[in-house]
Amino acid sequence: MSWMSQMLFLSTLIAVGLSWKALTRGLKKDPYSMHFIIPLFLSVAIILIEYFDKFGFDPNNRNIKDWVDGAVYLNNMLTPILLLATIYLLYRTWLTSKQELAQTQDILRKKEDLELLRSRIQLLNKNLDVTPSAYLDFKASVQVLKNNSETNESGFLDDLHSVINRVRGILLKDSAKPLRLDAHNTFDELIVLSASVGNKAPTFRDIFSMQSKHHATAYLRLMKSGLGDRKEEDIKRILNNLVLLLYKETYFSVVKEYKERNEVSDPSKYQDMLVAEMAANVRQLIENSDYEDVLSKEYQFHFTSVEFEGLKALADSNPL
Repeated sequence: MSWMSQMLFLSTLIAVGLSWKALTRGLKKDPYSMHFIIPLFLSVAIILIEYFDKFGFDPNNRNIKDWVDGAVYLNNMLTPILLLATIYLLYRTWLTSKQELAQTQDILRKKEDLELLRSRIQLLNKNLDVTPSAYLDFKASVQVLKNNSETNESGFLDDLHSVINRVRGILLKDSAKPLRLDAHNTFDELIVLSASVGNKAPTFRDIFSMQSKHHATAYLRLMKSGLGDRKEEDIKRILNNLVLLLYKETYFSVVKEYKERNEVSDPSKYQDMLVAEMAANVRQLIENSDYEDVLSKEYQFHFTSVEFEGLKALADSNPL
């Protein structure tokens, strides 16, 4: 082996040794590329070693024909290898561009889904701050009668009338004769009383944020017991909670009725149903998206925990 071949061989070994860590990292990161690059590099090295071993190398040779023959030989041997390298580089460029395009499209789709979700959340928030319509008040009166029919004789109405008159006496200092309430306007009187003691008109946000382990009937009985021993602020809060609980039970009942009939004849009823429809639409958008986890976290970010749980229960009761 000529001295030039020996130098190339040693240089190859040194280069491989020095770059061994880089090569092993490359094999783990991109094994397909390294499986192509290493044989390519070794092929070039072998061709050069063989050439200089067979024909030697004399930098002082002034015979132009020897230089031309050497150039032609190396060109013919290395051109196919360099062509393969060029093709592979073009393939890698195309593959990288394809991956970057896919990533860009993924980012754009995610951004589009997030913007659509935020616009729907904005509309949902707007409708959550609306107060119930007169239609829902009427349905709440019906719900009171329904609760009463589920108790023995007229237990729910009797308890509700008793609470209303006792709260009037405690908070409004009304010593007049107890009101004789009609079964059909009891809920209206309850709302009037709640407003009279300083409670604000409930919005849908307040209604769906109402968390209670008890049905309205059980809650009313708990409220009735020991009412006179409670502080005025506690009585106001409990009274407001009772109103919200009756509204919530009424709303879920109306949603069920709406889904069964699949029609809305009253414009005010449609306004009330907007919250349920929007909550269901947001749920559907999240579930149909490829970025369900991201959108779900974004949805939760815009609401308190009790609001989110209330909207979740509403969407569960009104699947599209």
